[in-house]
Amino acid sequence: MGFTEGSPSGMKPVERRGSGGWEEEEEEEEEGGGKPEQRIGIYKRGGGRRGGCCPLLPANGKKKEKKKRRKKKEKKKTKKKKMKKKKKMKMKKKRKKKKKKKKN
Repeated sequence: MGFTEGSPSGMKPVERRGSGGWEEEEEEEEEGGGKPEQRIGIYKRGGGRRGGCCPLLPANGKKKEKKKRRKKKEKKKTKKKKMKKKKKMKMKKKRKKKKKKKKN
């Protein structure tokens, strides 16, 4: 763990973990609310489920809803279903071909 350059009061601890590295910053107090001692973890590079550069906690300190992740899961399910259907159809064709070959 190292420290970013700057004044001693503005030092931020930076952790790096492979492609999913992240940086912790202290939140500035705003009129909108949120506790100043809360921290925001910001993903610097891609990696993990919520990779990219989107903050885990918004500036007002309220947690984000997990709607997107649910959508992803549903997408995965439909993809799996499609793949299963494809496999089934392939097997059906294979059996048909075998039967035809046996007949001749």
